[in-house]
Amino acid sequence: MDTFWHFPATTGGLIHSINHAGLETFRGNSLESLTREICQNSLDAVKNETKPVIVEFSSFIIDTNKVPGIDELKDVFLKCQQTWKGKNQQCEYFFGKCITNRSTTYYTNFTNQ
Repeated sequence: MDTFWHFPATTGGLIHSINHAGLETFRGNSLESLTREICQNSLDAVKNETKPVIVEFSSFIIDTNKVPGIDELKDVFLKCQQTWKGKNQQCEYFFGKCITNRSTTYYTNFTNQ
C-alpha cells in the first residue's frame, strides 16, 4: 500500500489561517487538547455500544528522512508558507519552522478500537 499525505481541497471554500478560532482551542497545551479531541471523536463514532472504546497512544522519535512522504509534506508546507507570505506573519513563521531541516522528528501515534 502506498503511503501519501491527503489534504482536502477547499474548492472555493473559506481559507483560514492558523489564527482561526477553531484552532485557538489547541493553543497552550496542544498535546492535551489533541488527546481530548481524539478521545471525544472516538466516543462519538462508536460502532458497537456494548463494547468499550479503546484508544491507545504512543510517542516516539524517528529519523526525519524515514517519515513516509517527507518530501511531499515539506513541499506542501512550503506552498502554505508562500500562500501566506506578506499576509500573515504568524503563518509564515509556523510553516518556516515546519520546513526547517531536522535530523529527527517527534511523533505521537494513536489507534482506536
